Amino acid sequence: MLILLVILFIILIRVFWLLLRTTVVVLLLVIAAPFFFFAGMVLPKSGFFGGWLKQFVGNIAIFPTVSILMLLSHIFFW
Repeated sequence: MLILLVILFIILIRVFWLLLRTTVVVLLLVIAAPFFFFAGMVLPKSGFFGGWLKQFVGNIAIFPTVSILMLLSHIFFW
């Protein structure tokens, strides 16, 4: 039982760290957005805006995914 609690605690810390790191990345992407928009207008073939958008959407998608998985685990294991 103790081993299971330690494993659950480690998983909880890893999920918290993932969400914290993703929040920081999203904030930095929002701050840098005007520069990527400008680079996309000046150099349309460079792919600055497309790369920024893919990274932004990928990082934003983590939050609903984690929320849905936590909800499902609560429903199934409660």
